[in-house]
Amino acid sequence: MLDYIILFISWGVYFFTHSLLASSESKRNFIGEGRLSKRTYRLSYSIISMIGLILIIWLQYYLRSASLFAPSYLTWMTAGVLFCLGANVLSKSFKKISITAFLGLQVEGDHKLVKEDIHQYVRHPIYLGTILIFISLVIAIRTDLIVVSLFAVFIYLPIGIILEEDKLVKEYGADYLTYRQETKSIFPKWKYLLIVLF
Repeated sequence: MLDYIILFISWGVYFFTHSLLASSESKRNFIGEGRLSKRTYRLSYSIISMIGLILIIWLQYYLRSASLFAPSYLTWMTAGVLFCLGANVLSKSFKKISITAFLGLQVEGDHKLVKEDIHQYVRHPIYLGTILIFISLVIAIRTDLIVVSLFAVFIYLPIGIILEEDKLVKEYGADYLTYRQETKSIFPKWKYLLIVLF
């Protein structure tokens, strides 16, 4: 039980740091006062996020875990399909977004609100792709600790969406409010599901 608590708190610290650094206030404090350029801040944010994720993955393997079920051909196939679907959704998510600018590897230009392609069916396709990949890992790894991690991710997602959309409303105003009203958040309408996944 202690291992579950340690892992869950670690995810909490990671998500708190992630949201804090992504906030408009943090950006104003560092970029607005000339401490860091936009590119340096974004790159630092990406590096810190990656290091935090690596530390949690290491912790998950360091802590004692128990296997939940025996692997089978069906579980491996299911995990593989979900992973590929998640990767495809992520790939489509970055079709209109520069991944190098997203990571801070190049200067980010002026960007408009993206509402084309996969974004016309779901507002947060990156979250959808991440969820699919995470579920595939739960099925493939099959331990109690990976389920705790999935639980932590699912708890944070609504919070992360609220914080992110608060920034987007401030940035795009009525345009984003209309987009939010017309477009599903993470999971698309059933009639668009195949379009989004494939």
